[in-house]
Amino acid sequence: RIAANIRIQAPARIIVTRRQRGIFAGRPFLLFGPALIDLPLYSQFWIRADEITLVQRLMNSSASAMFDRILRTRFDVFRMRNDELIVIRTSASTADEVARLAREELELLRAVIDALALRP
Repeated sequence: RIAANIRIQAPARIIVTRRQRGIFAGRPFLLFGPALIDLPLYSQFWIRADEITLVQRLMNSSASAMFDRILRTRFDVFRMRNDELIVIRTSASTADEVARLAREELELLRAVIDALALRP
């Protein structure tokens, strides 16, 4: 498991995971947290957010291609909440591969910060 975490003041909560196809891969079970948002252009992701305008800005930026490349499995997740941005990936890789994946996660976090004009 590879995790990248940046402390930053976030304006809303956003959670992005990849949709899985299969018998047990239906709609996520939601009791608490942000509502599920359906964006037709990004149907490969389950997106939960407090503010739809932030999600639209995020997904119309260069970060959307990075989401597609980085969030591959069911356990990969991007999470933005009160005071942090987190990207978690699962991978069974060598040490060199893990370093490359961690750099990709940091690039994604930088792209999100630029897209949403967040300040540390």
